[in-house]
Amino acid sequence: VGELYIERYGLQKNRHVLGDETHIPLFRDLWEHHTPELCNTGSTQTAIRCCQALLDTPYAAAVICSVGNDQFAQAMEELNDAEEVLSLFVRIPEKPTGMSAALCNNNERAQVTNLAANNDFPLDHLRFKVWDYV
Repeated sequence: VGELYIERYGLQKNRHVLGDETHIPLFRDLWEHHTPELCNTGSTQTAIRCCQALLDTPYAAAVICSVGNDQFAQAMEELNDAEEVLSLFVRIPEKPTGMSAALCNNNERAQVTNLAANNDFPLDHLRFKVWDYV
């Protein structure tokens, strides 16, 4: 992306910030005007993907999180399915799905993560949904 694009959303090169409501339009903008490479990342998600790759049983490892009711949650579920990772999502329809973006400009990047629906994970989801898989 261009340098002006990074500045438009108040980001700085070579910095990673925890996003807020002002960054939500950035993710829609990237989705609508660019061809982002989508991948399920983050330390927890990466560890789960590695565990699943080492196991012989499909869907033996699961991602447990809150997501919105949007195209980003659908994309996340499809990426999990492609790697045979179980998606045990709780949908928070009034919030967008949390995501992270790395905006690359030459050899530098600006990163932003917006937790969004993940901030509202209900613990009851563990007792009443996830426990069935244990």
